[in-house]
Amino acid sequence: MMHGMKSDATTPQPDTSFSLPVRYLVLGWLCLAAALAYGQRMLLGLCATLVQGELALSDESMGWVLGAFFITYAVFQIPGGWLASRWGSRAALAFVVAGCSLAATCTGAAIGLVTLLVLRLAAGAAQAGIFPAATSSIAHWFPRTERAVASGQLTGFMSAGGAGALALGGWLLQDQFLGWRAVYVMIGLPGIVWAVGFYLWFRNHPEEHRSVSMAELATIRGSESGALPVHQRETLPTEPTPWLALARSKAMWLIAWQQFFRAAGYALFASWFPKYLQKVYGASIETAGALTSVALVAVVVGSVGGGAFSDWLLARTGSRRGSRKITAIVTMLTCASFFLAAGYAPNTKIVTVLIAAAALFGAIAGPVAYAITIDMGGRHVPTVFSIMNMSGNIGAAAFPVVVGILVERTGRWEWVPAFVAGIYVVGSLGWMLLDTNGTVFDRDDVVAP
Repeated sequence: MMHGMKSDATTPQPDTSFSLPVRYLVLGWLCLAAALAYGQRMLLGLCATLVQGELALSDESMGWVLGAFFITYAVFQIPGGWLASRWGSRAALAFVVAGCSLAATCTGAAIGLVTLLVLRLAAGAAQAGIFPAATSSIAHWFPRTERAVASGQLTGFMSAGGAGALALGGWLLQDQFLGWRAVYVMIGLPGIVWAVGFYLWFRNHPEEHRSVSMAELATIRGSESGALPVHQRETLPTEPTPWLALARSKAMWLIAWQQFFRAAGYALFASWFPKYLQKVYGASIETAGALTSVALVAVVVGSVGGGAFSDWLLARTGSRRGSRKITAIVTMLTCASFFLAAGYAPNTKIVTVLIAAAALFGAIAGPVAYAITIDMGGRHVPTVFSIMNMSGNIGAAAFPVVVGILVERTGRWEWVPAFVAGIYVVGSLGWMLLDTNGTVFDRDDVVAP
């Protein structure tokens, strides 16, 4: 909700008839936004060869274009979290999804390196606000034992959107049925429609939505203290962000550490993986798009299953250490082993199976990382999530640039899977050192000034 705006809340009414819980509809809206955003984000990797040919861009220049998105995406994470806290998820999400969708649509009109860079930077800046706001919505709309499941659905639909965009894009681009410019327009416009519909339907808190029953509200709030009447909540002052405590928090640094490397490894699929398949295995653009989609479908399975498993384990044991930390460590190391094996694959079928397995295990750590920011974020979940996601996207921005420079200098693509394996191993160290008890603001867990 925008600051100072009057609430349109109504008192939740008793409801004895069966209906789909409203929080699941909320999750559906959030998942659709994630799918649209990732489709827009990942399409350029598939189109890279065509764009380079038409706009006369070298691999190094294209590496900067692919990385440009992640630069502003990282820089605007904290402003995006602030926007979600200030405006509320309803206005913030509608605004940023419309913005990134407009930038994607306009990408179809790019005339050279500069305009392509500007549009990618704009898209990254807008998308930066999506997931802090979405995570804040999950914190408000879901009980503690459903948050990793919801986060898993959210991260799963990210990759589902990427997989769908790559499969559809590869089909449309084959034999030049449609040019890459027309495909970009097709993938950008639905997000603008989503933004209008979401703003009209969504509310920042379940207490404000007329369709939420008292039973569902009790399920959402449980024993938490957040179930204040709306008129009381609106009179509470906004708590200032404790920046010094965050800067000194060892837990915050370690959460950021694991995200930096995990997101850098995932950036392979959003940048160079289609071209890797073309260069190393001679795959066509259609085949590269289809095989990349297979890996992203594996990410969907890992994200959804991983979130469900983590919450199941939390409900069964009550232990964040087992359900969050140990789960992430084991799956990230398993992911690294499959990437390492993929470097020795003799053909596209085997490399696809190995990298899909790596993607599946790596994806399990995604909803766990999202859930830990909700578990440990206290009253500042959007900000904690934004710092984590900013760190991840610094890593994601660096990955395509580093790979582009190295292959431009060496002409070698074969070492890329081993490089990604090393990234996931280093990322798992952050989880190994993280104490998942309490919040990131606890005074016994600080970095000395």
